[in-house]
Amino acid sequence: MNTKVNMRPRFSFCLFLILVGLAACDFSDDISVTPHTLPGLFVTWSFTKKNVECPQSGTTINSTPSVEVTLRLKRDYTYELSANGQQTAGGSFTVDDENITFIPPLFGQLIEARLKYAFNGSALVITSREFLNQNGAETCTVKRSYIWK
Repeated sequence: MNTKVNMRPRFSFCLFLILVGLAACDFSDDISVTPHTLPGLFVTWSFTKKNVECPQSGTTINSTPSVEVTLRLKRDYTYELSANGQQTAGGSFTVDDENITFIPPLFGQLIEARLKYAFNGSALVITSREFLNQNGAETCTVKRSYIWK
């Protein structure tokens, strides 16, 4: 007795299941930043230095704070900025990939509200584009470094 099994319907069905499974997958590289996916962001940070680079004039300014400045990023997406233990600003913030936006803005001479953030070892570096002075004649890249407190 010669029994020949037709494998084509079974193969087609399996191929169909694989394709449906792949179509349901999300292949994007985006991982939302939350207290669960990046808990190290949601802590209190101590401001350590500021680096200003202005390519138009070649100006470079490196400074350190003369008072203790802390930035507390809370798990409920609110922030507190303090100088010598006294709160000087506060509000909310959003995180989108490598961008962070403070509402109201954290820094005064900003060109755009969305700031870049990155970790450099154990330091948090927030990079912004800002006007060098009040008249807005020159734009500069400003990097502020914070360490985990």
